[in-house]
Amino acid sequence: MANWLKVLLGVLLSIGIFIGIMAWIVDMHPLRGDLFAEQRRCEEQSSYRVDGGTDCYETYRRKADAIETNEKWLGAGLGAGGAGLFWLLVYLFYIRPRRRAAASTGTPPPAG
Repeated sequence: MANWLKVLLGVLLSIGIFIGIMAWIVDMHPLRGDLFAEQRRCEEQSSYRVDGGTDCYETYRRKADAIETNEKWLGAGLGAGGAGLFWLLVYLFYIRPRRRAAASTGTPPPAG
């Protein structure tokens, strides 16, 4: 297999790992915690108040937007970490043994 094809496959796998981890984190909502309980509290308050509890909903939306932004950053960081781990494993289990074997025989590493 040509070297450019190996690099292309590695880059595509890295992008796939990054996007997959990021999407998984954003879909899991790990930082939501008690935000859903606050939404329910707002719904209960709106049924008792004449103005509909708009202040409560504004606070809820502001917190939800901040948490969503933090989840995206968390997903991006973990996705980059996953792609970095992939390249570390490629180096440890593929590139380094090939270089070591080529150095011990005194021949350049194979091109393909």
